[in-house]
Amino acid sequence: VMGVVVYTLIAVFLWPRTNAGTLKDVSNKLLATQAQLFRALREKMVHTKVATDVHKLSQGQVTLLDQLKTAFEGGKSESYDVREVRGLWSQLHSLSSDLTKALDRWRESFADIEHLDTAKVLPDLPPYFDELDRRFMEIERMLGGNSPEAEPKAVTVTASKTELHALSQFERAAVTETWRSLGRVE
Repeated sequence: VMGVVVYTLIAVFLWPRTNAGTLKDVSNKLLATQAQLFRALREKMVHTKVATDVHKLSQGQVTLLDQLKTAFEGGKSESYDVREVRGLWSQLHSLSSDLTKALDRWRESFADIEHLDTAKVLPDLPPYFDELDRRFMEIERMLGGNSPEAEPKAVTVTASKTELHALSQFERAAVTETWRSLGRVE
């Protein structure tokens, strides 16, 4: 009888611990960091100065991405809840990894365009930034267990042909790379 009691107590209090909570926690932190990094990069692109440490946020998202992968790999073998939706967790990791790369490429393009008036060359930036910021807020809502309030809208950034042709070849290439980076982020 004592053995059954001990076994029951262990089964109830020790074995049910899974990585599902860790996955959710790390996912929330990763998304929050990526949203914060996006907002800091937006400010840096528009105003060229930002109070937030962009490099620290960029490193933080890489660390959280690794933690998400570790939690996912551990959760696959121990938890039915995680195994049941492993495809979705894997997709979240893959998309977060792609977003990490896209944000880093966008950040790297700043050195080449910081002297340009990006508002003139890329006039569609405000609605683009507003839509992506709204998407981050909707994702945060969904990770909090709430339904999204609105569907994402298609948004693109276009370059002003007049302003683009007034630039040097190097500047045009830099703007084009920034434009591609923004497309990857979207």
